[in-house]
Amino acid sequence: MAVHNVATVSQWPRLARWLATWWGPYQAEGARDLRIDFLRGFAVLAMVVDHVGGRSWLYAITGGNRFYTSAAEAFIFISGLLVGIVYGRIVQRDGFAAGMRRALERAGVLYLLTIGVTLPLIVVSELLELPWATGVSLAEPFRLLVDVLSLHRTYYLIDVMVLYTLLLAIAPGALWLLAHGRTRLLLAATWGLWLTYQLIPDQAEIPWTIDGNYLFHFAAWQVFFFTAMAIGYHRDRVAAWFPPAVQRRLLVLTAVGFVGLIVLYRMGNAVWQWLAIENPALLDPDHVLALVFGKGDVRPGRVVASAIVFGFFWLLTTWAWRPLSRALGWLLIPLGQHALYAYTAHIVLVVLLALALKPFPPIPREARWTNTLLQLGSLLVIWW
Repeated sequence: MAVHNVATVSQWPRLARWLATWWGPYQAEGARDLRIDFLRGFAVLAMVVDHVGGRSWLYAITGGNRFYTSAAEAFIFISGLLVGIVYGRIVQRDGFAAGMRRALERAGVLYLLTIGVTLPLIVVSELLELPWATGVSLAEPFRLLVDVLSLHRTYYLIDVMVLYTLLLAIAPGALWLLAHGRTRLLLAATWGLWLTYQLIPDQAEIPWTIDGNYLFHFAAWQVFFFTAMAIGYHRDRVAAWFPPAVQRRLLVLTAVGFVGLIVLYRMGNAVWQWLAIENPALLDPDHVLALVFGKGDVRPGRVVASAIVFGFFWLLTTWAWRPLSRALGWLLIPLGQHALYAYTAHIVLVVLLALALKPFPPIPREARWTNTLLQLGSLLVIWW
């Protein structure tokens, strides 16, 4: 018996070494934070899954663009975080002019890419009457060209790129505030604009009305970008607020909150129907849901849900980096490091698939395996 106990005890160091190899917190290996690439890669994956084909088994991972937050919020937030980190570092090292120039150069590249994709997408979609065609008139090509060039016209899958272009164009102003110690002013401005849009959206439609933009209203969505930009710029200071012990507690709390959101989502309209019955002024469950979690208007519930979900995934990636990176890093990190290319490539794939499937009957909604295979294939093509 004693021999058995000694043998058992002797296994513990080996088990500890094995756990240390496979499980452990993130350790920086260079200037680039691979956790950000990993999470942005997951946002790209979710966008591809949600836009290619239809309902699939992968919706259990992405939410199918119907959950209380989505890949779009994550993409905009992470983009703002990176702008704060990267261009903030340039400002601190080379001065504000250098940081502003780099940010504007990036905005210029994104602008050219946006209009370069928008024009052919509109023409092909409308001429061939693809499923997302909205009846945009091609009778006045010069007017259409001017509308696209001036960012007064957007289209299916391009709307988020227009939003990102506008955010980057304004980012140097936010960068100036951050560099001159006006972080509180920036946060007051971004949250004040968001609140104004919640109360009087028609008066807060800035910088201008964009035809075809039904979802990404600048005044509402900018709150993700500029809040994240402030966090990224002051990254070291913010990190000091959350020592390891606090992070572990927050991981548990955000996990509980995430599970609660999933349960609420799975309950469907039952909760909202109950609220509508209790308060008839809310009209119907769909109205209640839009009032609390509306995506286009970035309602308060959506902000809270995004904070919970983003916080959970960040902390999970931090504390379970080794198993996650070994299992999925090969796929997600390259997608995250080339997110703009991946998003553009997925638009091309969506169009090509629509053209290839046009002669055939529509894929039934219940054909989950077919859609799953289409989505996995698209992801691997983009990754390759």
